[in-house]
Amino acid sequence: MAMKTWLHLFCVMISFSATVGKHEEWDMFALALAWPITLCKSTEIYQGEKCSYPKTMWTIHGLWPSYRSKRKSPLYCSLSSDFNAEAIQTIMEKMNKYWPNQFPNRGPYYSFWKHEWEAHGRCATVVKETGTEFLYFNKTLSLRMEYDVDKILRSSGITPGNQYKISELINSVKRAVGGGPLIFCDKIQGRNWISQILICMDKKFQIIDCPTGDGDLAAMLFKGVPPETQCPMSAFFPETLEKERKYVL
Repeated sequence: MAMKTWLHLFCVMISFSATVGKHEEWDMFALALAWPITLCKSTEIYQGEKCSYPKTMWTIHGLWPSYRSKRKSPLYCSLSSDFNAEAIQTIMEKMNKYWPNQFPNRGPYYSFWKHEWEAHGRCATVVKETGTEFLYFNKTLSLRMEYDVDKILRSSGITPGNQYKISELINSVKRAVGGGPLIFCDKIQGRNWISQILICMDKKFQIIDCPTGDGDLAAMLFKGVPPETQCPMSAFFPETLEKERKYVL
């Protein structure tokens, strides 16, 4: 059975990508935010792996350099040094809160951050605001706090524990930040659960509509992933780990 989590995106991004000679040509960032309840549920069911369950809030998946109109995005750029956990010690409290590693058994506590830095962060070092490991992680944290999706959705009456039209989530985020996001779902025992929101911005961190046509980001996230990650007209927004167990037994 195929793994039905946002981990699909890692594999898809690698399969669609190549080392890009002119790294500066990429033209947008995608700020990926994950709903940890869906992530834990998917992983426990389909992989049998226990998941560390953080506070119920949207957490950071990553900040990804991308193209708006090409099918190749920069990955694993050799533009900076390897990950060094010491470089982000001064922001560790915020990292653990907003960018937690939900799978501590997979390796060192920093394994998730190491992956995001080496796969995406080093490609972002051509931009001044993300020019070092510390700047990359710190800027991503500031973007997460600036675009507080928890607050944005609540202000539109969208709260966990209910079923919503995907258009409601898209419109709520777009009104608040100024650009249309991408929404993803995981299919859990026949029911679609909201799993991820991507907010897009240019290299100056100005919000833009996420591409939804044949461009790179849309191609990777819609054409290259299994259908279950594509949200239908509506989906369930799970509330708590215990409360939603009845849907997956």
